[in-house]
Amino acid sequence: MKKTFAAAYLALSIPAFCQIDYQTGPDFKNLYERVSGSEFVVTAQATGWKTVIERQTLSEDELEARSRAGTMTRLDGGPVFMATVTGTLCRQSDFQPGSAEPAPLAGPVYLFVPESEPQFNPSLFERYRRNGKEFLLPGSEYLLFLRRDPKQEEIFSKYELDPKLTYYRGFELARGAVRLPAPADRGKPGNGAMATLSAVTAFCAALQPGTASGKIGALTDLKTTRPELQEAADAAIRALQP
Repeated sequence: MKKTFAAAYLALSIPAFCQIDYQTGPDFKNLYERVSGSEFVVTAQATGWKTVIERQTLSEDELEARSRAGTMTRLDGGPVFMATVTGTLCRQSDFQPGSAEPAPLAGPVYLFVPESEPQFNPSLFERYRRNGKEFLLPGSEYLLFLRRDPKQEEIFSKYELDPKLTYYRGFELARGAVRLPAPADRGKPGNGAMATLSAVTAFCAALQPGTASGKIGALTDLKTTRPELQEAADAAIRALQP
């Protein structure tokens, strides 16, 4: 009851279902940094979302009294987006020859996006770029650059989140949550999201050999077949060389 009452005072902008596709063309910039900086790069089907709020210390009676007095404080919270992984393209360990392969992502993936964060945040790589917050539209498939939320303990203590789950964010926020077109539209020319997916898939495939020399050989070949990936391949080769 308390949670239901408190939720009535949570004014979130996200549930307006205003889906914005920030990517309009292929995005190959800083691809090495974005892929290698992601714990996992996957494709995933968005299945739904729910709203969580910050943990409350007030009783139901105190909340009702504040409401009647007009002193109710706006609560913080945000949506938890859920998605089912449909394919794993890269793991961070792919950049480290001989490292143990991490356990695959099992079950749903959860992204918690606090409503109190600014709608746009500066890019880590491009001075004038601003990245919007992640939004996963249920039923759509996404290319996700996933990083474990570095504030796991903080968000568990502040919000009514399940401490048994791991919560992720998109690397570079919405830039790391690229909505893919419907299957019937994927063959159409000029689609930036599909061009990005194709590039990431090829780049990740070149990182699959188990040895540094194998990876370097595949990345060298990649520069010939996919010239748009030369910058990413060169950066990966430099990192692999002794």
